[in-house]
Amino acid sequence: MVGARDKGVLGKGKKYVIPNIQEEAEMLEWAGISFGEEETYKLGKSIKRLAVMSGAGALKFVGKMYGTKKDYWLASGVLLPGEESGVGSNCEKRGEGVNKFVFWVTDNLLNDWIQLPDCKPEHIQGARLIQHVLTGDLNADIDSNPAFPGKERHFLRA
Repeated sequence: MVGARDKGVLGKGKKYVIPNIQEEAEMLEWAGISFGEEETYKLGKSIKRLAVMSGAGALKFVGKMYGTKKDYWLASGVLLPGEESGVGSNCEKRGEGVNKFVFWVTDNLLNDWIQLPDCKPEHIQGARLIQHVLTGDLNADIDSNPAFPGKERHFLRA
């Protein structure tokens, strides 16, 4: 069955839904895209671990971004609105607009996932004006003209 989902229950009755990564990998292979059997297996287990650790209700694998030093694996999901980060007055609330989804990133599927910050208007505007080759370091400065108002983590999120 294509598109099957893995459903589970977290503590306190919270539920999560994640895609069947193995089946999605088969579909991608038909299109000529493959991460390999071992990486696909690790990705599936890593996404499931992220679901349990983050408490996200729905998660999906977004993609792999190549960097000059390390590569990024990206996942997105939905967190409850009450679990917001420090949102400024010029930023949309979590669960609305550009912050409807929360994004996580890792450079190694055996490591923990890092939640990317909520998106701010200045990051989106700045990212539209530049092209940048990712390094694989979330704390790297973005050297560009015009200047980007954040680090690589903000650029990646935008």
